[in-house]
Amino acid sequence: MSAWKRWRAGRAGLGGLVALLVVATACGGGEESSSDTSDTSERRAERSGSAAPDEIAALVDGVGIPLSEVEAPLQIELHDLAVAAWEARRRQLEHLVARRLGDAGASPSSEAWGRRVEWRLAPPEPPRLPVSAAGAAILGRSDAPVVVTIFVDFASSHVRVVQPALVRLRDVYGDVLALAFRQLPLPYHRFAVPAALAARCANAEGRFDAYAQALLQAGPDFTPDDLRVLAARVGLEPGRFETCLEARGTRREVDADLALAARLGVHRTPTVLVNGLYLAGRPDFEAIDAAVRGELARLGESIPDGRSRDEGGGTRSAPGAPARPLPEIPPERLAEPELVLALDRSVVAAALADRDRLGGQLTATRGEFSGERLLKVREVSDGDFFARLGLQEGDVLLAVNGAFVTVDHDHFLDAFAEGDVVRLLVMRRGRPHTWEYRVR
Repeated sequence: MSAWKRWRAGRAGLGGLVALLVVATACGGGEESSSDTSDTSERRAERSGSAAPDEIAALVDGVGIPLSEVEAPLQIELHDLAVAAWEARRRQLEHLVARRLGDAGASPSSEAWGRRVEWRLAPPEPPRLPVSAAGAAILGRSDAPVVVTIFVDFASSHVRVVQPALVRLRDVYGDVLALAFRQLPLPYHRFAVPAALAARCANAEGRFDAYAQALLQAGPDFTPDDLRVLAARVGLEPGRFETCLEARGTRREVDADLALAARLGVHRTPTVLVNGLYLAGRPDFEAIDAAVRGELARLGESIPDGRSRDEGGGTRSAPGAPARPLPEIPPERLAEPELVLALDRSVVAAALADRDRLGGQLTATRGEFSGERLLKVREVSDGDFFARLGLQEGDVLLAVNGAFVTVDHDHFLDAFAEGDVVRLLVMRRGRPHTWEYRVR
């Protein structure tokens, strides 16, 4: 496979250290003699057993600032610049190749391109940054061969986008993969620091995953009061939670994550590292999955077949086939979920024990679909079943697992009673949203 096709298949391609930095540190000096009698500083250092002196980028009052100190926190920024430069070269080269082929519309996916073109313009290799899981909030085994580090700011809507991919990764890889979360509250998000402290406190009580889900479900516009409500909802003891929020040790943990981000040059969330390997932009499941598989291959570990536990045997899809035909959304047309939430089977069973009350919280819409009226959420109380699902008053229930929901075909609650995996399509203020629930 050509370098270009490898890049198209997975933008977060694997490799060693950044060639750009290697070249940069090698430039600037004159060409040294290749004579065996030359006595360079590097050879003297080698004889003495010490490392070669670092190139000095500047002197301040005669004291040098080494180039490595300049570049250490810039590896991500320099790589992103190198990728931008490569993209510009790629576009120009595609144009030149198409002209040479005599087909202005030729593309890398065309037959002529695949038969006549050997692509040699390789993308820059991403840097591998020195990061460990020590001190992070970890989901999975701390000694897992692959650790995916994620810098998060729960007040950023971008963090919510990557969450379904992280859930899917844990499904696919099980014990060979761990997720390590680092807090990076950005200064322009008003309540980012309180959320980071709250997440650290939840981690101290072994409830980080549940609390993180609740935070993401609440959305980026939460308030400090919301943080306390969510803590009680996921089972954190209120007094202990309040004490932890005010503790200096909790603030030191967040400050340690901020200091690590500064040393690595991480400035945005989410930033994803796979065993330290930087993935540019906001990588999706395919990009992270490619990096994880590359790391397993590099370490000589076996690679799973790629099926998640929910795709194999042992789990049940929610039913909900209507009594008479209504259009269904084909599985391949179902949108990827914006958020994946875990629900305790006992909580679901307790809520469904009073179906009449839950049914009373729904009402028919004025609009119709295929001659039938849709269902709308009429009432949501704090902590009730609909609130746990992330629903709001006025939300219109469109479909569950691809089957449309109407007054005459109301299989909404049946899906949670009988299924382990429920994907819900909701219309909120004119925009569709998809959530997935895992009932365990």
